[in-house]
Amino acid sequence: MSERKAIEINKLRIWSDNPRYGNIANEQDVMDEKNAINLLIDVVGEKKMLNLALDIIGAQGLSGNVMPTVVEKDSLFYVYDGNRRISSIKMILDPEIIDVSFSSLKDKILEVKENKDLSFLNEVFVYITTEDEALALMDKTHSGEQDGIGVIKWDAFNRDISLNKRGQQLKYPISYKVVKLLNWKLKKDFQIPYTDFQRLFGSKQLLNTFGIVNFSDDEKDKVDNAVNALFCYKIERGFNSFSRQFNIIESGKDEDSKKPIDDFIDWWKQKQKAETEYVIDVDILNIFSDEDYSFDKSLIHIKKKNNLNEEIDFAEDELTIYYSDPTGKRKNNLDIRVGGKWTLNVVYKGVSGYGSIFIKMPASAPSVLFNQEKLTVKRGESLNLNSLIVSAKTVHDRKMELLSIKSVGFKDAIIGNGYVFSSQNDVGEYQLSFRFDNDGEEYALTETINVVSGLRPAVNNAKDLPFSFEGNNSITFSSDVAKIVEEINELWNSGKYPYVICCAARSIAELCLTKIDNIDSNILMNKTDLKTRLEEFADYLLDESNHKLRYVCNQTLLKFHNTKNLVQQLKDNAGNIASVLHLGAHRSATGADIENLYNKMHIHLTLLIQCVEGLYLITSTA
Repeated sequence: MSERKAIEINKLRIWSDNPRYGNIANEQDVMDEKNAINLLIDVVGEKKMLNLALDIIGAQGLSGNVMPTVVEKDSLFYVYDGNRRISSIKMILDPEIIDVSFSSLKDKILEVKENKDLSFLNEVFVYITTEDEALALMDKTHSGEQDGIGVIKWDAFNRDISLNKRGQQLKYPISYKVVKLLNWKLKKDFQIPYTDFQRLFGSKQLLNTFGIVNFSDDEKDKVDNAVNALFCYKIERGFNSFSRQFNIIESGKDEDSKKPIDDFIDWWKQKQKAETEYVIDVDILNIFSDEDYSFDKSLIHIKKKNNLNEEIDFAEDELTIYYSDPTGKRKNNLDIRVGGKWTLNVVYKGVSGYGSIFIKMPASAPSVLFNQEKLTVKRGESLNLNSLIVSAKTVHDRKMELLSIKSVGFKDAIIGNGYVFSSQNDVGEYQLSFRFDNDGEEYALTETINVVSGLRPAVNNAKDLPFSFEGNNSITFSSDVAKIVEEINELWNSGKYPYVICCAARSIAELCLTKIDNIDSNILMNKTDLKTRLEEFADYLLDESNHKLRYVCNQTLLKFHNTKNLVQQLKDNAGNIASVLHLGAHRSATGADIENLYNKMHIHLTLLIQCVEGLYLITSTA
């Protein structure tokens, strides 16, 4: 019994027997739903799947005139017609099902769905019917594709697969036998169009020439040999369409229909005879697009098979030369302006030889990529500077061996043997210049290595030092903050320089708040008053609607509830904190309450540093 009703999307299943999948559909071991969806993307194309997804989101659902046809089996509903639409909905709701090979499609869907309410996709109105009716409806509906938004019409191969599954008469039975025997599963695998096989392998002359009788399994090599011969014939003769070359659309006269096949067989026989006599080798050629190019017959080496040690002297006019550009398109001449791998096809007395010409494009500067994660190291750690370089490529493909690494700028780096950045380097920034020769022209690129403080975790007797950290034990967002923290901890036990300590503590607060401004200028609206800025930052973290404090705690390994209480204290005590930090700037050192300053640093400034570190880690990994 048929009915129309809304079904939850998680109860709909993509049909693994979809004729769009070609013969892969018979391999059930690889056809779970995720594989089925990704195979559909591969067959239909990313552009059309994206267009459909955008159309569904824009229209707030499927088009009113299109209703997926489903068949109920074991309380689930299998989509017979409408697989692209249901697959698109599943991709929108869960982009993680999209394979990494379609990362561009995944990124675009993630971008377009961001901050959108997609609850309208949780249910889909479908037509539930029997399998027989579902298959019959599919035959009627597959016409008109509208660049992916409409229904994509089945081609002849898809239709024959559908007819074969139902035991009905195929439209192209010989074509189906050929692709089945060769195990070609998808249309994009075909060297020759599917429908053309019907005419070509329907020829008795062709079958007799290649010894093909009934397309049995033991004739696979013979069929494969015939297909390769036809493909070589196409390349050598330079035609684009098998249909036109072989008069598949016949003129009406029987002899007109047979002659193209006879010409092909004559060519094949001559080629077979020549290939028993000659062997052609073509040298690989590397050139640059700013060089002059002219064909050089010295690249061609022709030998008799019975004497491979002796080359045959030949005239250039005895050769036929073809070029194929890096996209595989046939060209009469090589275009030096198009970089990449070109194929050179040389034909001598029916025998073909193939070679490669690599055209390289000069660049104004080399391409060098660095491992950005390694540019920040903790104090006391060494770093192999060669490991910073992910890849370095110059015009002539020379790479790492051309690099030399030298410390430059205002801060001298200690560089050991083998370009090792020494563990003795102090906290701060180091400018490193990578200089190398690019085929006679020198280039230099500069990167900054940031050495941060490796801070100690909190200890039980935390009164020893003003700054001791829980959870994350490093400062990566600012080498200045890391350096000042170290200096305050070193000065504290000396009992001297309270004025310096007071000013340094205030500097830490200002540097942290400046970093917050750089991360997001909308967090702190007041740009001058320290008390107000501390309150605004605390309010931002305590706002439960943005979950920022939870994210910060996850990044810094802090306990959420404890940290939340401390942030609230930071807000409640903002006035007193600001007053104490201002002491060093406005009073003499003797007027500073050192014990009060210690408490503010130990509790509130440490918290401020770790919260800014957490925000920085969130934004730097987003």
